[in-house]
Amino acid sequence: TLDWVMMMGDSRPRLIEFLRGSFSRSDVVFSFGGIGATPDDHTRQSAAAAASVELELHPEAEHEIRARFTEAGLEVTPGRLEMGVFPKGSRIIPNPY
Repeated sequence: TLDWVMMMGDSRPRLIEFLRGSFSRSDVVFSFGGIGATPDDHTRQSAAAAASVELELHPEAEHEIRARFTEAGLEVTPGRLEMGVFPKGSRIIPNPY
């Protein structure tokens, strides 16, 4: 059952503070909209900082990105691979779309 909802902008200090609190309570956090490789999105960086871990290119994400772009005949660029950079220890949730 949904207990609460928080809407936040891309303020890295506010995101870090919010996520640290959520992690300390073992809350389940879903983040929608805005997760991307654009410079104004701070979600992944904030999650890593809140968990006190580094960001890294996730091997499963890298595999999926390379497979999809190669299959489509498109170049695998550093910007595209950036979409697979997550806080260390993250798990991938398969998305068929």
